Amino acid sequence: MTVGDLLRERIAEKWCAGKSVALFSFVFRDGQTVELVRDLLCSLSVALRNGKTLLTGFRFMADPVPAPAAPVTSARPFVHLHCHTHYSLLDGVNRIPDLVSHVKSHGMNAVAITDHGNLYGAIEFYNACKAGGIKPIVGCEVYVAPGSRLDKKPGAGMRDVYHHLVLLAKDTAGYHNLVRLVTAANLDGFYYKPRIDKDLLAKHSKGLIALSACLRGDINETLMADKYEDARKIAYDYQDMFGKNNFFLELQDHGLDEDRIAMPAVHRLAADTGMPLVVTNDSHYLEHGDAQPPDDEAGHQLAPRGAKASRSASPPPPAATPPWCWWTSPRTCSRATPTTRR
Repeated sequence: MTVGDLLRERIAEKWCAGKSVALFSFVFRDGQTVELVRDLLCSLSVALRNGKTLLTGFRFMADPVPAPAAPVTSARPFVHLHCHTHYSLLDGVNRIPDLVSHVKSHGMNAVAITDHGNLYGAIEFYNACKAGGIKPIVGCEVYVAPGSRLDKKPGAGMRDVYHHLVLLAKDTAGYHNLVRLVTAANLDGFYYKPRIDKDLLAKHSKGLIALSACLRGDINETLMADKYEDARKIAYDYQDMFGKNNFFLELQDHGLDEDRIAMPAVHRLAADTGMPLVVTNDSHYLEHGDAQPPDDEAGHQLAPRGAKASRSASPPPPAATPPWCWWTSPRTCSRATPTTRR
């Protein structure tokens, strides 16, 4: 059936039903223009009989529609599994539509959302990824209390109150467990941050993949405190909790002095235990130029360009402070650790 036949059929249906067609819009591509115009005019001559007005608007584009630009693809597949959006409140500035578009422009077919302590953006993220042809991986960077989440006594510092851990849902059961954990963290464990504990995590670990997180993860903090055997025990505890193939040691290289200490130690831990490694970047904004220095040494409180980064009277960090939270390209991450599984 030609385009003209199809038009005649559709117009006849509308005509018999007593309906009018308000607007036709046609786009002609290479090699089709002459035939389509001939069929279109024939169709219109049939449709406009009896003196009735059937067509009230018409747009003709004779130029071919340009093909979309080819995405920039990486030599090896890479997926960002540690990515914050603006739902990481006061800590991330990635807007979800921009994030999905950015992922697609780099030829990547999946991305994770791992906002701090919440799932506020999960539905918007899922829908945007599906609409953009990107596989959504719903996750959360949770806060884990060193003891019970119900223990809310002040410690010597924030590191005595919680550690970071990245959780990714690999199936429906995992998503349901992630919802349970985040809900309990906000209802029962909130102390400075919404916290879970390892007892609760063990009860709801099914269907979840865990990553050891950033420098604020308990494994990295223990390694940087030169307590290798303690870090090894923590890693085995997580592996027992999630399963041998569901816990990964996370490698990040943001150019920080702490990374120079942590990365070799994590490599050593992976070699000793046989646990798999995963390369991530703690992505809080899209472009390198979007960075502003952190508010203070306690955390990476971020603001978009042009916004005030801090209201404190203390001067900002020097300009040489590395802008370490941007969404790095697959090629950049591959150069950082070329032999790591990801």
